[in-house]
Parts: sequence; structure tokens; C-alpha cells
Amino acid sequence: MNLNNDESRLREELQRDAARIPVPPFDPVLHHAAIRRIRALAKPQQPAWWPALSAVAAVLVLAMVFTHFPARPIQSPLVKPVESVASLPSTTVWAYRQVVAQGEDALLDRLAEDARRVLPTSTPIVASLIN
Repeated sequence: MNLNNDESRLREELQRDAARIPVPPFDPVLHHAAIRRIRALAKPQQPAWWPALSAVAAVLVLAMVFTHFPARPIQSPLVKPVESVASLPSTTVWAYRQVVAQGEDALLDRLAEDARRVLPTSTPIVASLIN
């Protein structure tokens, strides 16, 4: 029972001390500033590297898209693609001089033959020139 008496005496002393502390008037500006600070501390801060990580991720996604789907060159249906320069006939000036020595008809035949190998025959203008 002695414990109850000690608790009640301690409670009375604390209440007496609390009554002597003056209560300041309510200040709404101070209250709002304190609440703002508490909320700022309670919110998890976004890391400073977050925007940089987002930009790097976007660049990687774009790089993957462009490497998996490269731009295809536009092919005209009238022009046959040339595989390489080596596949073109290598007619030299010397060869043409040899044909010219044979006559003008031989030169025209040689030019028509070279045109058939180089130019697509699907174009009407080329077809009319060759034939």
C-alpha cells in the first residue's frame, strides 16, 4: 500500500509543477511551420540520382529499339539494287577503242550490250533505248 501512496504523491507534485509552467498563446504561423517541417521529414525524399537513372533507361530503350528495328532503305521498284561495284562490268577505254576500230555499228552494239547489263530493263525509257 505504500506504493499507491508514493504514486499519488508523485502525481500531485507533477501536477503542481505543470500548473506553474505558463502556457504560451496559440500561434498559427508557428503551428503551420512546425507541421510543414514534420511532414517534410516524414516524406521519403526522392534520391538525387533518380532523374539521371530515368534518362539512362530511356536511352537504353531507344538504343534497343533502333538496333532491333534498323531503318530500311527505300527501294524503288524500277531500280535493281547493285550488290557491289565489283559486280558491274569493267569496260575500259581500251576495250572501247578496240571496238571503235571495228566500226561504228560494233560500238553501238557494244554500248547496247553494256546498257543491258547495267541498266534495269523495266524502265520504259531504257527499254526503248536498248531495243
